[in-house]
Amino acid sequence: ISETIVDGENGFLVEKDDPKEIADRILNLMDDQTLRHRMGRVNRERYEENYTEEKSVGRLCDVLDEVLVERAANRAS
Repeated sequence: ISETIVDGENGFLVEKDDPKEIADRILNLMDDQTLRHRMGRVNRERYEENYTEEKSVGRLCDVLDEVLVERAANRAS
């Protein structure tokens, strides 16, 4: 998750063995509607930019094309 979360921007990074910190972050979100809405908006934008089916299939096709081109070049040499 640390690869997709920017602490304080679209979520919180907390130590897994720190239940007090986890509880504090949850309470913070419960108490701050503006923060919840902002994080939700940021995550929606991030999803639309990176994780839609169209984007995921496009990236997969790019990787497969790259592998096939490299394989063809190796066979030709």
